[in-house]
Amino acid sequence: MLYDMYIHEKQCFIACYLLLFELNVTPIFASY
Repeated sequence: MLYDMYIHEKQCFIACYLLLFELNVTPIFASY
């Protein structure tokens, strides 16, 4: 149970990180 929560939390963290990364990178590529 605790391990599943840890995995789920990590997946959400990675998903949020990638989403922020895309939002930050897209304007940079668009400006070029």
